[in-house]
Amino acid sequence: EYFVYLLIQIVSERAMITSLSIEDLIEHRIIQKLMVADCTHSQIAKDVRRHEPTDGQREKVLNKVATFKEPKKTEQGTFQLKPEFYSGYFKYVITHTSQARDKATETWQRQNKGQVYAPPSLLPLLPLFHNLLQVWGNLDFNRVIYFILYHATYTLQTPP
Repeated sequence: EYFVYLLIQIVSERAMITSLSIEDLIEHRIIQKLMVADCTHSQIAKDVRRHEPTDGQREKVLNKVATFKEPKKTEQGTFQLKPEFYSGYFKYVITHTSQARDKATETWQRQNKGQVYAPPSLLPLLPLFHNLLQVWGNLDFNRVIYFILYHATYTLQTPP
């Protein structure tokens, strides 16, 4: 199961090898973060810091995709994802643990009752990475992956 998830993540998680703007990358990260749980400003800032945004970029995107929930007596205020941005959820984001992925999936299912999850379309690759498409589409490569999965499954089902 973990190997299949890894293959899906390798093929489809393109946030760092795409030609998107910094603001689009920040939006992607914030949506994925807020799908797991509501977060404080400092939690979001810590997670988005790796993209080196300016404070203005981060705040602009944060205000676009989230609403601020006022703090209660002893709690900090948190940001909550706006409903129209639930469609940006990507189940196979590489930075999520299996527990975080489960929480985010539950959040998505609560918001989209009765609907089947369909991942968003793949982001465009940078020209530097176009050769990857040839590797993934190569028949011999696909055969190797198939036999690896087949033998792993077969050996798990066969008693020693």
